[in-house]
Amino acid sequence: MSDSNIEVKNGFIDDERVIQKTGHGVDKNGNLKPFKLERGEMLDENKHAIVIHQTHTETAEEVFNNYANPKTRNGAHFLIDKDGTIYQTASLDKGANHVGEIKARCLSESNCSQEELDAGLEKWNKQPWINNGQRKSHDHEKMKDFPDRFPKNEDSIGIECVGKAWKYDKEGNLLEDQSKSVPDKRYVYESLTDKQKESLKWLSGELAKKYDIPASEIYRHPEIAVKLPSEAESAKPVIEELRREEQIRKEHDANKSTTPSNESQSGQQPQSQTPGATVPVSPGAQSNEIQASAGELRNTAEWSPKADAFRQLSPEKAVQQYPELAPAYASVRAIEAKVEADGLPEEHRNTVMSRVRENVAGQIKNGNIPGVQMQEKSLAQAGQSTDLSA
Repeated sequence: MSDSNIEVKNGFIDDERVIQKTGHGVDKNGNLKPFKLERGEMLDENKHAIVIHQTHTETAEEVFNNYANPKTRNGAHFLIDKDGTIYQTASLDKGANHVGEIKARCLSESNCSQEELDAGLEKWNKQPWINNGQRKSHDHEKMKDFPDRFPKNEDSIGIECVGKAWKYDKEGNLLEDQSKSVPDKRYVYESLTDKQKESLKWLSGELAKKYDIPASEIYRHPEIAVKLPSEAESAKPVIEELRREEQIRKEHDANKSTTPSNESQSGQQPQSQTPGATVPVSPGAQSNEIQASAGELRNTAEWSPKADAFRQLSPEKAVQQYPELAPAYASVRAIEAKVEADGLPEEHRNTVMSRVRENVAGQIKNGNIPGVQMQEKSLAQAGQSTDLSA
């Protein structure tokens, strides 16, 4: 199925780097209690995505003890401790309750049907805890087939990373009261350790190759469900690196498939290159290509947080954190003014501006801060016209 180096036997990875841990935790009275996180069957062809979480605990033992609580029904397939130890806590042949209620994917990709929007899908996602909006959104989304929706418990692999969310006041001071079991917006998750990142990259990469999961379907939990935005924030560079490495492999495979062989049968001359054929790349040139790709990867890792800030924060907060984003916001404001001057209906203006902001975020992610001069180009990319039926 793939070029993965791991072997899976009866749903469990057979590798010295993974410890099978499906046995027991300790309850509040100190008694050993079994835990079982598996929920229903999950066929290999239904493994569509990988979702990365953090535990809101300081130790792996706390996680195992929470799993031993008979009221606990949530858990993931893997747990990565701070020292990089990987525990497998559920079979890959089974589902696990780790995703929860999913957001509307069509909103993030700006392709919702008008019927969905009229039904209130956008409002449900903007106000998830008002009138149980997130449940309404989830109930709507779960009826869709993947990939028209985000992955659910039934078709995704969950990876937990040990990490606590700490509460801070408005001035950024750590508060003594850390008792809340479900973090609110004043909580911020601690960063993954280097060992955790190393293990997370290896495990995610091998699982992705094993089950043909594209790197674009590796997510942080808050990207697909209503969770604290800082959960697994420090896993972003790992995900970006996996995506870039996947792209490099695809490019190399494409070059290899279009490169004529220099081998010839005995007594025959090698065939000449046809016009437009790919010229074989020397080892030195391949090395330079890989080095250039590594440079692009570092650039992506550096700029991705800025693109996320542009998408998620208010302009004031984003510019306060990254002053270099100011020209991007000026550009968006200039485009918005032109769109309003053109007299488009409000719903069309919103669609256009959503596309413009996503285009700008994409440029920022690639290390380019657009200025006001990109106005016409962004309008064209956004599909700006009086006819938005396309």
